[in-house]
Amino acid sequence: TPTPLPQQTPTPAPPTATPAPGACVDGMAYVADLNYDDENMKDPPELDKGESFTKGWRIRNVGTCTWTNSYSLRFVFGNVPEAQMNGRTTNVAGEVRPNQNYDMYVDLKAPNTSGTFQGFWQMFNANGQAFGETVWVGIRVPGEAKPEPTKTPKPEPTAVPEQPPAISSFDADPQQVPVGSCVTLSWSFSGESLADAWITRNTERIFSDLPLNGSDQDCGLSEVGEYTYVLQVSSEFAGSAQKQVLVEVIQGAGHRPAPCSSSSRWPRAGRTGAHTPNHCSRCCLSATRPWRTISWVISPASIRPSDFDTWNGALSITLAVRFTERGKSTC
Repeated sequence: TPTPLPQQTPTPAPPTATPAPGACVDGMAYVADLNYDDENMKDPPELDKGESFTKGWRIRNVGTCTWTNSYSLRFVFGNVPEAQMNGRTTNVAGEVRPNQNYDMYVDLKAPNTSGTFQGFWQMFNANGQAFGETVWVGIRVPGEAKPEPTKTPKPEPTAVPEQPPAISSFDADPQQVPVGSCVTLSWSFSGESLADAWITRNTERIFSDLPLNGSDQDCGLSEVGEYTYVLQVSSEFAGSAQKQVLVEVIQGAGHRPAPCSSSSRWPRAGRTGAHTPNHCSRCCLSATRPWRTISWVISPASIRPSDFDTWNGALSITLAVRFTERGKSTC
C-alpha cells in the first residue's frame, strides 16, 4: 500500500536568476486549506475510487511582482505516480497584487487503486520559473469493501388455519321420560377462539355461555311429544359445530293404562256406535298424536249371512277400520 511521504514543511522555490536592478521579485506563501484538510497527513480525507473532487488552498503573494493569468500552479511531485490525481496546471484568474491573498482551486480525481496519496504543487511565473512554498493535497482511498455475508432469510412462519370447534359428546339422560320429568343434558367440546356455546330445545335457547365440559337439567317437559335438543358451538374465525339428541316425553306413570286383553281392543258394536281407541287398539298411530274417535252406522242392507255368528245370542258384526295419517295408510 502506498505510504505518505514524511511530513514536509513547504519548501522555498529553487534558486532563480538574480533579478536585474529595479526588477520585481516573485514570492508565494501558504495560508490555509480551504477544503479536504488532511490534518498534516494525520487524518487524510477518504474518497472512493475514481471520485472527482476540487482541492482549494488560500495562498499569499509575498513578492513584489503582480501575478497575472500567465502565473500558474503546477504539480511537481508526489509519494506515488498516481498522486497527481489527474490534476492539470491551473492559471491565476485576473491579477493578484503583492500582499494580497488568492484562493486557488484545482480539479482532481481519486486514483482507481486503494492507498494513501500525497501530491505537491508549486507556483510558476510567466517565464516558467518555480517560486514560493509548495502546497500539497492528501487523500486516502479505501480498499474493496468486504461483502457482508449473505444472510439466509428465515422462513416466514406459515399461518396454520384454525380448526372448527369439535364436539366430543352430547347426551340426554334418559331419552324417554314421563310428562313433568327432567332430563339431564351433558356435553364436552373444544376449539380455538370460541365465541359462544348454547343449547336449544325445539329451537328455543335454554342454556347459554356453556363451559367446555358440563351438565345441566331441563325440566320444561310439560307436554307429550318429541323434543330435539341441539348443542351449537361457534368460533370467531373457524365456523361452528353442532350436535343433537332426541328425547321422547310420554304420559306420566300415574296415567298408565291397564294391560291389554283380547276383549279390550275393540268393543262389540251395535248398529250404531262410537269408540275412542286406547293404547290397546291404537294400532300403529304415533303416541304423540291424540286419539281419534271412530264412529259407525250399520244398516240392514249391509248385513250378509256370513256376518252372523253366535255370541251370547247376539248378532256379531266384524268392523274393519283403516287408520290413515297424513294421507298414508299406517295400519
